[in-house]
Amino acid sequence: DIILDAFKNLYRRKFRTLLAISGVAVGVLAFLIMGAMAEHFRRISIQFENLFKNRIFICERLSFWAGGGILSEAKLRKIEKIHGIKESIPMLISRWSDERMVVVGLPRVVVGLPPEGIKNIVGKFHVIKGSIDLNNKKSVIVGYDLAKENKFSIGDNVKIGDENFKITGVLEKTGGLYDGQMFIRLSEAQKAFHRKGLLTSIMLIPSDGIDPEKLAGEINNNVKGIEVIPPSRIKSQIRSSLSLWNGLTFGAAFTACIAGALCVVIIMLVSVSERTVEIGLKRAIGATTSQVMLEFLSEAVMVTVSGWVIGSIG
Repeated sequence: DIILDAFKNLYRRKFRTLLAISGVAVGVLAFLIMGAMAEHFRRISIQFENLFKNRIFICERLSFWAGGGILSEAKLRKIEKIHGIKESIPMLISRWSDERMVVVGLPRVVVGLPPEGIKNIVGKFHVIKGSIDLNNKKSVIVGYDLAKENKFSIGDNVKIGDENFKITGVLEKTGGLYDGQMFIRLSEAQKAFHRKGLLTSIMLIPSDGIDPEKLAGEINNNVKGIEVIPPSRIKSQIRSSLSLWNGLTFGAAFTACIAGALCVVIIMLVSVSERTVEIGLKRAIGATTSQVMLEFLSEAVMVTVSGWVIGSIG
């Protein structure tokens, strides 16, 4: 009877009940979205850490990440003369399309790099279709999200800059960094974006037994006008960014949950205050205090559970 009475009372005040359920649903939905965003950023951070583990990243002095500055291939040749470098991977990274300037998450970019360097960049990830090789000059390997968004398949033609390329591979879902990228040959990227002899960044793999921190210092001392970022600095910045992002997302999620809970509390307090006569009547005919409290608690639980279900589905 108590549960039935609680349901009837909520139904009598449909608009107020709907507001309370909506408040809880919004709080739950915000919590889930923020949690998903935090997990997504965590995956990206892990991929960055794995990508730069024991590797040195070089870019133009005025930029931190690859898209802002420009390096000449002459700088690459100077760097490669320094002892202790096992492999260098020069890259030219640019937006795929200037039309899509506002994006949620990582921008859609084209990465130009030497054919032999792609496996070192992509790492343990594989293609779900086609091949991961860039043997053909006009080959392009497409990230999972890009392929899905544009309904790309193996053999399709893609316009990059002023050039046409054929899709020869689609990467598996990585949950982060590579899903919005395309990979083509460095020489073809320079041609497509009219940046002959230019790079945005260089990744260096030290020789076995060479300390990447010391090598980074040596490069910094011998080659001027570049930003040399050792693995320790990259790791520190990634973890600092991750901590800040987690704090912001969980803070926002917690605030949304508190707002939803307060919505229920306030509405239940209003409900109690306007039903004092009804409560007195129930007490007069024999209802105990615990029974009255249980009825109001049942209403609060119904509202909270309904909001949680709707928020989870949303």
